[in-house]
Amino acid sequence: KISSAKAKSVFINKYMEDYNNLSTNQLDVLIELAGPDVHIVVQSLTSQFTKHVAMRLPVLTDNSRHLLNNSDLSCCFQIDRVAFDELFEILQGTEDIANEDLKWLFTLYKKSTVMKSCSPIVPEPSLQSNKIPNLFHSLEACILKLPFDGFLGMLADSLTVKNLMMFAEAICVWLRENITTIECTPDMLQKIISIKQARGWNAIPQQCFPTYVGSTSRFETFFKTWRTCDDLVLSEDNHEHIQVLECHNFKKFLGNQLIEEHLALIFYFKHPETAVCSRPGKCGFVLKTTPGTKQNPALFDIQLSIDPNDYTDHEIHLHEDLVSAGNMHLMLKYYVTLPVSWYNKPMCLNGIWKWGPLDLNHYHYNI
Repeated sequence: KISSAKAKSVFINKYMEDYNNLSTNQLDVLIELAGPDVHIVVQSLTSQFTKHVAMRLPVLTDNSRHLLNNSDLSCCFQIDRVAFDELFEILQGTEDIANEDLKWLFTLYKKSTVMKSCSPIVPEPSLQSNKIPNLFHSLEACILKLPFDGFLGMLADSLTVKNLMMFAEAICVWLRENITTIECTPDMLQKIISIKQARGWNAIPQQCFPTYVGSTSRFETFFKTWRTCDDLVLSEDNHEHIQVLECHNFKKFLGNQLIEEHLALIFYFKHPETAVCSRPGKCGFVLKTTPGTKQNPALFDIQLSIDPNDYTDHEIHLHEDLVSAGNMHLMLKYYVTLPVSWYNKPMCLNGIWKWGPLDLNHYHYNI
């Protein structure tokens, strides 16, 4: 899921302001994106109906009928009864509704008030201190169908997008899925800079700039202006507040080792606030893997270890008050850095482990 209900609401409300000029495919994207949060569509539609009534504009149009027919109003009835009632109150009070529409609305209301199993809205869990925030996300198919401007707007509002790196990696996925060439114009570049500033994100270190596997000219076309923008990319000698680290004890490993074995990945890291440290061993941290199996690949996980035994075994110590998984961003390295944020969990297909488009069985990587 790319965002919380709040971020969905911002995005859906923006497009619902002009819903009568959207195609049915675009309306379906909004409905699919809302998912169990169908009340967002209902509330937005009610708001637009209220404006149309005040301006003596038609309420029931082909597009509003499509939204009402294809949204799961029974879920709204059970989850947000107030929003449901307000929708039908304004429809009931609308003048000049044809008899056919009255019959249709009655049938729609009757169908929507039948109780059924409906997925509740569950609050998103808070981030645990040992989970790396950029791992194991995916971009829903309906989001990848959005026009590029709409896609950028969705990323800008998404609470799942934690930093500018994840933002750039998501653009890579969109470009790959849509197989189209887009130039990052000066206006678009300024829009991205404004998003970065509004979200309080750091720029990306030059050597970590994501390179998409199987890179073609369309990726280079979009990112060539971004790579030379000082507001978005830091030079190698200008990122003191961001440290780029490589795994110390596994310089190169076959990708399937990462998935199938219990690994303790050691990173040496001296925080700026620990200029003088008298603790035994080196400052750093350990990332531990939980293996996945070919039968159950979803078991795979990689987290910051907070187990003291993992540190004494490797003559390393963790400054728990200064080092947090929440400030980490994990990428694979194969000559160039490869993004994994939006590839969900690795999958085993016909005996071959793949993480998104990355072949893990035949190539050596570092982290």
